[in-house]
Amino acid sequence: MARLFFGSLGFSIPVSIMFTWNSFLYGLLYTIPAVMGKLIVGVFAKDRKLDFWVIGWAMVGNFFKYFFKVRGELGFFMARIGFEEKLMSKLTFSICVWAVLLATFMSPFLFKYALNKKHEYLDSIKKNDDDHSN
Repeated sequence: MARLFFGSLGFSIPVSIMFTWNSFLYGLLYTIPAVMGKLIVGVFAKDRKLDFWVIGWAMVGNFFKYFFKVRGELGFFMARIGFEEKLMSKLTFSICVWAVLLATFMSPFLFKYALNKKHEYLDSIKKNDDDHSN
C-alpha cells in the first residue's frame, strides 16, 4: 500500500518545475522552519539537557526507520491533497516536496548523532561516578 502511495505521489510531481534552482532553494529554505517546529517538541522532554535533541530529531520524518522499510510522511500527503484541490501552484507543490524530502533524508543522520552524544554524555557521567566511588 505504501509503495502505491509513493508511486502516485511521484506521478503527481511536476518534474519540469521540481528540478529548478528556484524550487530547490525555496525548498531548502522552508526545510528550516519545518525541522525547527518539530525540534521544539524536545523542549517538553523530562530531561531537556539529555533528550531535547533526541526527541526533536525523532519527530522529524525518519525515512530509514526499521531497516529501510517504507514509512510515509504526512507532509507529502498534505501537499498532494493541496495541489490536487488547486490550493497551491506547481511551484509551491514542488517547494513543499523538496522541504519534506530534505527534512526526511537528513533526519536519521542527525538523530543518530544526537543519540551518540547522549550516550557519550551518560558514559562520561558513569565513568566519573565510578572514579569517585573508588
